[in-house]
Amino acid sequence: MSHRIEKEQEEIKSVSYFWRSTGRKDFLKVMVRGQAQPLVDGSLQEFIAEHYWGYAKQRDGSTMEYRVEHPRWRTWETRAAECHCNAANLYGENFRGLFEQPPTSTILADGSEVKVYQGVKLTP
Repeated sequence: MSHRIEKEQEEIKSVSYFWRSTGRKDFLKVMVRGQAQPLVDGSLQEFIAEHYWGYAKQRDGSTMEYRVEHPRWRTWETRAAECHCNAANLYGENFRGLFEQPPTSTILADGSEVKVYQGVKLTP
């Protein structure tokens, strides 16, 4: 996987991620405007970025719950996005059409280091 950040006078204009999948170069690109801003309470960006619990299915069918900690991220206003990805190859046939239409929402966050705590197996 690789990435590219395009800037104009130190202001981020776009961020792209690239990876190879069955010989082709897939990518995800988001174009933004302005500076990163604090998350707005109740916004979609806050809903997506401010999750502090994660869940992972285990091989035995159980689920692990783990706590995640990071500072509150800032986000940019998105003006456009592109995604070219062979979803069926990456995620299975049920996801074949996933990236054949434009995304309904995109978010670019500044991110940070993330602390992930020891998981706990959930009991049914």
